[in-house]
Amino acid sequence: MRRRTIFTALVAAALLLSVGVQLPATEREKSAPLETGAEAEDPAGEPRSSGPAMERTVRAPAVAWRTWSMHMLEVAEKLDRPIFLYLTNPWNTMGRIMDANTFSDPRVWATLRDLYIPVRVDVDRRPDIKERFNAGALPSIAIVMPSGESLYLKSPKGSYIRAAGSVLPAGELYNYLRSVADYYRDNRSILDLKIEDIVRRFKRDQNLFSAPLDYAVVRTVANALRERFDRTYSGFGLDPKVPDAQTLLFCWQLVRLQGDPQARDLGLRTLRAIWDSPLHDEVEGGVFRIAMERDWTKPRYEKVLDVNARLLEAMAEGLLVTGERWLERAVREQANFLIERFAHPQGGFMRAQGSGDAFGSYFQLSRRKRRKVEPPPIFPLRIVSWNAHAATALLRAYQATGEERYRDEALGILEFLLGTSKAGSRGMAHYFDERAQMVGLLTDQVSTARALLDAYQVTGNPLYLLEASSLVTAVRTFYRDETTPTFVDRFQDPRLRGAMRRPDRDLIENAEFALVMLDLSALTGNNMLVGEAQQTLEMFADQVDSYGTYAAPLARAVNHALRRPVRLVVRKGGQHEQALALARQAARMRHRWVVVDWFDARASVVRVDPDERALLEQSEGAAALLVDGRERIGPLSSAEDIQQVAGAWLPRTPSAESGASFHAGVEKPRAERPTPQTRPARSRP
Repeated sequence: MRRRTIFTALVAAALLLSVGVQLPATEREKSAPLETGAEAEDPAGEPRSSGPAMERTVRAPAVAWRTWSMHMLEVAEKLDRPIFLYLTNPWNTMGRIMDANTFSDPRVWATLRDLYIPVRVDVDRRPDIKERFNAGALPSIAIVMPSGESLYLKSPKGSYIRAAGSVLPAGELYNYLRSVADYYRDNRSILDLKIEDIVRRFKRDQNLFSAPLDYAVVRTVANALRERFDRTYSGFGLDPKVPDAQTLLFCWQLVRLQGDPQARDLGLRTLRAIWDSPLHDEVEGGVFRIAMERDWTKPRYEKVLDVNARLLEAMAEGLLVTGERWLERAVREQANFLIERFAHPQGGFMRAQGSGDAFGSYFQLSRRKRRKVEPPPIFPLRIVSWNAHAATALLRAYQATGEERYRDEALGILEFLLGTSKAGSRGMAHYFDERAQMVGLLTDQVSTARALLDAYQVTGNPLYLLEASSLVTAVRTFYRDETTPTFVDRFQDPRLRGAMRRPDRDLIENAEFALVMLDLSALTGNNMLVGEAQQTLEMFADQVDSYGTYAAPLARAVNHALRRPVRLVVRKGGQHEQALALARQAARMRHRWVVVDWFDARASVVRVDPDERALLEQSEGAAALLVDGRERIGPLSSAEDIQQVAGAWLPRTPSAESGASFHAGVEKPRAERPTPQTRPARSRP
């Protein structure tokens, strides 16, 4: 019996290694949001359809899929079976191939029925589950214990590896399932103890240590960009290639704040490579989610809202800081695509368009031939964080192009989110499917707060600032980590078990929330937010070397945390359009971090000080004031005035003057003057 047990373990481990497994959890493993609404989810995909060219998900008819829930864990514990966790989403082409070919095999579905608890998760609805159990690219497979922890198998070398895999043909999956089931049965008595030990070591390895903030963080990530840049085909890394908006935004920040010419070159070359490659659909617009080859070819032909929205933001920011004429055409095309392809007839934007078939045949047709066939389906679920990213991107496109349609569409998205998906003190739900569901994810609070702050700066509507402040309060109240000055990915629920109970402190979400707190502090004068943002960033600064370009959001946040913001205070004065034009000019200002605040003498709360108010009221119409600490310039009555004064007044950092690439020179704070000083705007030539 002992020999058989050892042999079975070795066979199972070898099979797992052959199909691709993941080593015990690294810092990329994350945690989960509330179980709210989980029982109501359709495990196979979209529960209903509406809008243009939509369809239900093809599901494997033989597998009795369960949803992830507390009841599912109880059933697994009662039957003493491992959980077969299948992570996918309805628009994923490879997932649909698995449905059609792998899970329809009688050997596979019979084994799942008799030896496992088969659970299917739509990862768009449950990103918390994906981040804890995903073994790589989607679709993904994980084997989970009834306790809710990943099952670990002993490899031939004696180490333990996660029981996980990816796309498998029916025969390989059948052998895999039988081997893992045998291993589970024969080693049941020691598995729980061994997994407890692995989890204990995992928690120990996840400890964070604070490090002081300085520009070394920015330099480290900037150097990683330079080292990873593909000088043959552009982009960062080799293959597969993705439209990495976070990295591009960091490039543009280096250009905006430091005038870095190399960052400008790498950012423009990457955007041009994407736009000229098969990743970009020249016929209908938008980009596909990933290119499997280094030269941006062999795309996976799905168009995802989040990917396209974030790329639009990076493109619009690139246009603002470089002024490249071809980028304006590209920004307009991308913004129009988002609106025309993803807008839901009942409000908000839908999540994705599928590929149609495994080869994306539709997208390889000419415009004339596409008119004769049915386009691939669009999946109507509206995800809050992805919609917020779309709102931010469209607002940035409005600032870059002046196209009011983009601003209005963005404000329409925010109106939809606030009207349908706000869920009390915990903030926003995660998705809307006839009702708001999955309350309690950090990503939805941060992305919506970001979009609301952007909307306030664009429009001057104080309700957006109020709603953003409310979400920041919710995050600081319900999502704060118990042991470190960071924020966890979900509202903690004591009923959760296993990996779902462990809090996750994601670098990107914490960095983006730090940026939100810094902007909100600059707009409201709440200096406590600055301290909290800096403490949060300090907890990740020590690990920046290991993150590489993934730490681009961290570097962006540090770059702001170490600088003093310049406020552009705008007074409407009854001339709404002129005031909006003044506010738009802030997006084009260089070498400093600029936020747009608004003054309305009729408002119940006026945040500007008496000196600022006196200067603004010197002008009868719309006017603006540049405020840097105690120094004020204004009133300025036109965008040209702002541009002229800012060009002469705002200082250039040492790196911009010397032209040194990827060097974040320390910007020394300007000495505070003992008394307020003002300078009038220069007259236009």
